[in-house]
Amino acid sequence: MSEPCRSSLPGPGDAASPPFRVAYLRPAEAAQLAPERLLACVHFGPTAVPGVGPEARAARPWEIVVPLPVLGDGDVVEVWRSARPVERMMVGDVQLACGDDVAFASLCVDDSCGGLGLETATSAAYRALGAAASASGFPILARLWNFFPAIHRMESGLERYRAFCRGRHLAFTEHFAAVETNLPAASAIGSRNSGLQVFGLLLRQQGRQIENPRQLSAFHYPPVYGPRSPSFSRSIFKDWGAAGAHLYVSGTASIVGHSSRHHRDYTRQLEETLVNLQALLANADARTGRAFRFAVLRVYSRVVAPLELIRARIAAKFGPETPVLVLQGDICRTELLLEIEGLAISD
Repeated sequence: MSEPCRSSLPGPGDAASPPFRVAYLRPAEAAQLAPERLLACVHFGPTAVPGVGPEARAARPWEIVVPLPVLGDGDVVEVWRSARPVERMMVGDVQLACGDDVAFASLCVDDSCGGLGLETATSAAYRALGAAASASGFPILARLWNFFPAIHRMESGLERYRAFCRGRHLAFTEHFAAVETNLPAASAIGSRNSGLQVFGLLLRQQGRQIENPRQLSAFHYPPVYGPRSPSFSRSIFKDWGAAGAHLYVSGTASIVGHSSRHHRDYTRQLEETLVNLQALLANADARTGRAFRFAVLRVYSRVVAPLELIRARIAAKFGPETPVLVLQGDICRTELLLEIEGLAISD
């Protein structure tokens, strides 16, 4: 992980600030932040964080734990900090932290849904999320993360990742009149969680989907990848006017068109993934008139990663100052060894 960029946290009352910013901090640093403007503190590491278990969520609802190992750097907290104080509320099982223009939502459900399976659990989670988004006044699902165990295990004759995709698709078809135009940026990672964790960013006003010219829209993948295609966009663009713009970039892997490239070759997959990210940023720049750069990048690696290689290649492509967090987790396709996501910004 690069040295945390404390300047990426907004100052109170800064009229030129976007609604929120994101930074990687150590747990001790994050613990010193006043909670009034915390949308979320997402803890990554192999062990549970003291005082952040389910029994403590009512007292510290901004805390989320994702027990994925951090490769090379020890436990890390991803801090989402609002430019203004936030209001906290529960809508059903969904915890919300609401600012003026954005909200952060989180929930965790039994991934077996009492024996009914991950597909049913996913549909229930996304129905709850959609209802909470609408009720809170932040109806736009902009950027979502999904973590659940045993992503490749077979369940009722279907791989669990594909069951997840089918459940999410079902919930979206029920919630949205037009699914394809409402697809969020998203990632789905196999983790060491107990249950299905879903969390992420909601907006008051619609953003804009921007796809990758090197990749087929995931929503149009052929049936070989499952009975329902993955319901996400490659990125979401949100213009904040004089405060700049954000590009929420989905998990991006070594996929060209719809096909995985460089099976089991880590170095070539890394390079293809970075080329895909460059192509996405270039397309966003061309379509929006902005000039985007990554504020943070998160790498998920199926295996213990060659950290020096990852950091060197990211530095070469996107600059040595880019904060990078590398986690160990399972990717959606068994032949893929890594994927990379991020938040890109334009001043």
